[in-house]
Amino acid sequence: ATKTSLDQVEQRSLEAALRSARPRSEVERWTFDLVSHPDASLARDYLRGRGFPLEVCERYRLGWCANADGSTPRSARRRVSPVETEPSGPGWIVIPSFLRSVDGRPDPASAAVVKLRSVPPSDRAFRRLVGGESVLFAPNGVDATSTLLVVGGELDALSCVVAGWTNVVSSTVGEPNWKPETTALLDSCEDIVVVYDNDEAGRKGAARLVETLGSHRCRLGVWPVGAKDANEALQKFGSGFDLAAVVDSSKSLGTESIVKVSDIRDEYLAELRGGKPRGVSSGWSDLDALVGGIRFGEVTLVTGDTASGKSTFCSNFALNMARAGHRVLFCPFELGPKRQLAKFVRQFSKTAPDLLSDSELDSTLDSLDGLPLFLLRRYGAIKLEAMRNTLLHCVRRLGVRFVVLDHLHFMVSEGPEERTDLDAMMKMFAEVAVDLRVHIVVVAHPRQAHSSNETHKDNRIIQASDLKGSAGLKQLSDNIWSVWRPRKADRSDSKRDANSSVAVVYVLKNRDDFGSEGSVAFRFGLQSA
Repeated sequence: ATKTSLDQVEQRSLEAALRSARPRSEVERWTFDLVSHPDASLARDYLRGRGFPLEVCERYRLGWCANADGSTPRSARRRVSPVETEPSGPGWIVIPSFLRSVDGRPDPASAAVVKLRSVPPSDRAFRRLVGGESVLFAPNGVDATSTLLVVGGELDALSCVVAGWTNVVSSTVGEPNWKPETTALLDSCEDIVVVYDNDEAGRKGAARLVETLGSHRCRLGVWPVGAKDANEALQKFGSGFDLAAVVDSSKSLGTESIVKVSDIRDEYLAELRGGKPRGVSSGWSDLDALVGGIRFGEVTLVTGDTASGKSTFCSNFALNMARAGHRVLFCPFELGPKRQLAKFVRQFSKTAPDLLSDSELDSTLDSLDGLPLFLLRRYGAIKLEAMRNTLLHCVRRLGVRFVVLDHLHFMVSEGPEERTDLDAMMKMFAEVAVDLRVHIVVVAHPRQAHSSNETHKDNRIIQASDLKGSAGLKQLSDNIWSVWRPRKADRSDSKRDANSSVAVVYVLKNRDDFGSEGSVAFRFGLQSA
């Protein structure tokens, strides 16, 4: 046998896999039928159109069958004259993956897994024959002494072979899935370039595979502009499909972030001199002076005791940003969209909604509808991936730059995994904020007080250490603000002025050098919230 990745597999494992391989006769029949069967003409045309010469298909033992179970009726295989041949459907292209090679070709007696692909004009469909085991699709085996390409699918791998890069493999279980035992087969490879489809799923899958195989020996590649995958590049560029350029331009996850001052100098100067190094205004000048403005790429956690006004403060913040022309997504997980809208109406009109006339109410709703303000219609807990997808959709499709989530503990179900889920959710917020350059405000509740030096427990100034959950909430936040309203136990202070009271926002954490910790006192309008 020629050198293949199977040199790394113990002999017993190889022998067991070979015992479950497809019969040689089936593999040879499929290949023979692809090349010569009259009903396989559409399959041959399809493969030629995708850039695969028939001799390449034959060399790497692609095949054809009439039915999805890999069979071709015997009556259709016997020698008959063209007049006697009965027309049939376009059939299926057979794509086997082999355990070993002999004389530079896949050994037909070692077909471990066989996949089928429908032939147009039939609807696009895929099948896998029962039996065998999933192995790497390695048309020429694996050469550990040269750069190995890992691509998304079997036809992508063959496209690389046609373009002149023979040291290439693909998974036979799809881009998102990579069997752990496959990693061991590539242990001796020191230079691997992973190139999956040029879409979000492909990029994420490639990054995960690089982490699995080891970023010290892996790089991420990208197909040429205008091509989603290797086969599209082969069809579009033909002999001009330069795989060496794809390999040369690939980047390591571990080193692409290592830069010198000269690499980021222009970006820094543009942000400092031409941008907003102190962030955009929150709508409150005193708060801006303290925190240095609201910066994109950060997460601000807002906390406070029960009824301190943290949700009202964040609602007002969202309106300020929308009025300034920034697109805002407000997620009222606890209140729901209709009760949140009532709060917006009160804050925008500065009047209790039930005191507005019909015309005033209509005018207020029209004005709110004209703002770049979006509400999430969701009540209660939400799964992390569903929340991530919602954020990605709103940022990429709706242009949202600010997100307000009220509140974190209502998004996560109570139970033994609550602390872990809270950390995972906050980590996701931080990743989205940095990756998409948005600002995310998260309302978070404090844990229940067990002791207090105050006359009553709900008049405390909540600190970062009081947050309900793990220490990860504090660590993952760029900024932490605590909202506090001074109140007596009998609430008699609220009767002194029916129109206003005092609220204080304490800045407990500020990661940016343009801001600092401290406090800002607000006059809170009771009627207008």
